[in-house]
Amino acid sequence: MKGNCRRARSNCPSRKSRIYTSAIPSSTTSATAWSYTWFADGTLKGVKVGKKKGEYGYAEGTWTGTGNTFCFTSNWKDKSGETKFVYSPCKGWWRVGKQIWTKNISGDDQYDGDIYNGEVKKMSKGDKVTPMFDKAKAAAK
Repeated sequence: MKGNCRRARSNCPSRKSRIYTSAIPSSTTSATAWSYTWFADGTLKGVKVGKKKGEYGYAEGTWTGTGNTFCFTSNWKDKSGETKFVYSPCKGWWRVGKQIWTKNISGDDQYDGDIYNGEVKKMSKGDKVTPMFDKAKAAAK
């Protein structure tokens, strides 16, 4: 667990505070330090943007949302288009006061059960991935 959740149990997510995945826009881009991922209409597109020269990758996959649980599968491919890594986590979201907490429910072995905040802040409306994805996929051919 991260943030204040471990020390102050009153700040921890509860069933009463869950955020339903329907509140997350259907066309959403999520950005991390190493990738951008776009979720829309049950499909997923991802692009690896590593800092080391020559790092490369793109992902195709699917996602579903039920209640406050969001699950997805991303098949990360190399330059030849072969799947090199499959990432299939499920996460749950809760609101406590003004903070939105994320819990790794399954599929992310070393982090399963972790609770943290800040993930939803990395999401934005709209597709910011498809142009990068198309370029990465075309380069793989």
